[in-house]
Amino acid sequence: MLPILYIEDNRLFDTKGNAYAIYKIDSVPYAYQPNNTRRAIIHNLVRGITSNLTGEFLILLLTKQWSPEQILGKMNTISKHEIWRNHQKEVAKNLQYFLPFNRENLIVVPLGKKKFNIDLEQENVKDFFKQFLAGIKDVKESITPSQETIPLDRLERARRESEEIRTKLSSIGRVTKAKIADIEWWLKRSYFRGLQEPKNVLPMELPYQVTSESGRSILRPTRSIYMSLSDISGKEKATRMEFSHPDGSTSYQTFFTTANILRQPIPEDDPTGFEWIYGILEQNNFPIDCALHLRIDPPNVALSSVKDKKKIAKAQFDEWDEAGEDIPIELEEDLDTVDQLEQKLRAKNPLVFAKIIFGIGADSLDLLRERSTQFKNSASTFHTVVQAPSDMKRMFQAFYPFGESLPKTWEIPMDVGVLGAGVPFGSKSLGDPFGFWLGRLSTGRPVWMDPRRPAQELNSTNAIMIVGTLGSGKSYLMKYLSSMILSWGAKGFLIDPKGDTLPMANMPFSVKVLNFTAQSDTAFSPFRIGGLQDSRAVIEILFNTQDSEERQVLLNEALEEVFKSEKWDMYTFYEILKQNYSKEQDPIKKKEINLVAQRVRLMQQHEIGKMFFGRDTGEEAFKDDFVIAITRGLPLPDKTTPKERWTENERYAGAIMYSVATLGLRNLMSFPRSVLKYLAIDESWVLRRFEQGTKLLNEALRFSRSENLIPIIASQNATDFVARENEEDLTGLFAWKFMLHLESESQVEASLKILGMTDSISKDWVNRFARYSNGYGLVRDPEGRIGEMQVEVIPNRQLDRYFNSTPKEKISE
Repeated sequence: MLPILYIEDNRLFDTKGNAYAIYKIDSVPYAYQPNNTRRAIIHNLVRGITSNLTGEFLILLLTKQWSPEQILGKMNTISKHEIWRNHQKEVAKNLQYFLPFNRENLIVVPLGKKKFNIDLEQENVKDFFKQFLAGIKDVKESITPSQETIPLDRLERARRESEEIRTKLSSIGRVTKAKIADIEWWLKRSYFRGLQEPKNVLPMELPYQVTSESGRSILRPTRSIYMSLSDISGKEKATRMEFSHPDGSTSYQTFFTTANILRQPIPEDDPTGFEWIYGILEQNNFPIDCALHLRIDPPNVALSSVKDKKKIAKAQFDEWDEAGEDIPIELEEDLDTVDQLEQKLRAKNPLVFAKIIFGIGADSLDLLRERSTQFKNSASTFHTVVQAPSDMKRMFQAFYPFGESLPKTWEIPMDVGVLGAGVPFGSKSLGDPFGFWLGRLSTGRPVWMDPRRPAQELNSTNAIMIVGTLGSGKSYLMKYLSSMILSWGAKGFLIDPKGDTLPMANMPFSVKVLNFTAQSDTAFSPFRIGGLQDSRAVIEILFNTQDSEERQVLLNEALEEVFKSEKWDMYTFYEILKQNYSKEQDPIKKKEINLVAQRVRLMQQHEIGKMFFGRDTGEEAFKDDFVIAITRGLPLPDKTTPKERWTENERYAGAIMYSVATLGLRNLMSFPRSVLKYLAIDESWVLRRFEQGTKLLNEALRFSRSENLIPIIASQNATDFVARENEEDLTGLFAWKFMLHLESESQVEASLKILGMTDSISKDWVNRFARYSNGYGLVRDPEGRIGEMQVEVIPNRQLDRYFNSTPKEKISE
């Protein structure tokens, strides 16, 4: 039973007359971030505390971990497709060993020093924590809640004070007011540590009555807001807590406090590398909660406390010294720490007094013991942790502001810089809260991906970048993303320059294969790939490689006549050129028209050029679920060759790549916005070698959000995405960025730049990238977090039949 009287907005009122404001503060990406970014994160926290905050704060760094049943239940609502059902089955197996979790950061601040009066007609209210765990009693046995009231002027004072505190807290991060659902989750969550998340039942606004007593307006909750947990029995053991739930499950929990941290001094100019909070919470593959009870004293108040502590430490030092005994190193270090703190306080810096509690939960004793051992090993880098026997109840209550107070001897004085260096709000997580199983981080934590989320929730594009050379797993990843998105009911168009996606034609979707290879008999009309501007771009690539303005005018005149004709194809274009030649009086223009007409005539006999001579049968939009356009064997130009020096074969190949990409984009955009769509382009560098292709990619990226489109753009080299001179940088338009196997220093340097790891030294990463293979590499998610992860294709056996054109090989290009 929790002693809660009323909750209004982000404010909580307990049965003892205390009021609290609860806030959420966002986690910040920290792993693999540039050193200057890390330093800025630490310094911003230190500056925010130094300039704005004093008083008492409870910082709760909690984890939200869904159960396999909750995850699979949510997955079941997405799709019923065969591939998605099989994906769920494999995910269910993985969840037995790797459960995902996200971090939720709360700040609880007491409001006002004066308590409000609670009108209770009955005097049988027992102190909550006296009955706590002695067998949690039913709320009805403890109190008659209908007699509890709160003065309205007290509610208004709490509201105003809460807003003032929020303004101050905004200096340390992105702070928002907690909602009732957040508060209910927090109040219940500790009883479910290591188990599935508790269900919320409270309405968005709690009912109440307003009455007048003695001329004063009074709020009376119409029903108790006590959250009765009478069905949960709790027991305290020497080194753990046990909470038995009605469904037969048991939450086994243990707690640690910190006796000492960071004996070495922290350099102010570079405080990174001392992440005594982040380094524990984010480096393990299981959830760890942390409660930080902070008291921040202004310099004048703190200086007096430090002087007292110095006197005590000096007296102990003298006692050991006079006895002729070896002075404990801990005592010497205490004196050094006090001297450092005294210097800081004289510089007018506030002092932080921290009580630190770590909480671990599991659904079995064996798992709890295993996690405890792993925690102690990882904590030893920064902490001297203590698992205080018979203090488990007290440490459990430390995750609430109204529990039994922790001993003052557990309090650790520290400079604000030490707290900042702990990076309490730093995050190493990667990926979306939900979606499909993408893989796992190097720590073993699962990574989920929902390609729709950037546009739906983050005000971003949905675009995905994939970079990797031979053996990287680039093509396999593209196929995996394609299959997952298709299984959600999307429409897809994939451009494959190598032809190894052909087995995907056997997938259980409606699939159409377009073969644009030199040996095929495919023929299409370049005037039916989209609109007038799209056709103009193809004609420019084919017949105006020198960007002649005169020729451009003549081509546009003929093109416009085509669109006025009954048939829109190359045959009509050729006839119009001949007509314009006959009518033209200017000999120079006449010569230009004749040159283009002759190229068109000869083009029909060319093994690649003939593909542009498809008969116009009317505009055709593919209604298939999945269209694969294979462009294998086209003689694509060298990346270093400018467009004006392309050979005839290369010009035709470039025009086909552009036509196919345009056909895919326009076909997908013909579907309603409500339909999820994706466009996958491998070897996209070809399109960026000419103006029209760059514009097309830009359009696909910028309109992805409004069109419910997911562009998946892949290339072998990171430099293919880096803007050249006078080019617009498009890398910021990608939500996801995958950097897989790369070999040269220049490519590694470009990839680090794209990821935002600007001060990382590429030479240090060259060997690392060279070892990446088979879907392992560096990934940046839509929220700017970076991590090393392994892509895991699920279900592997089923999808491998569709992905692998050489089944005996592992994931490769």
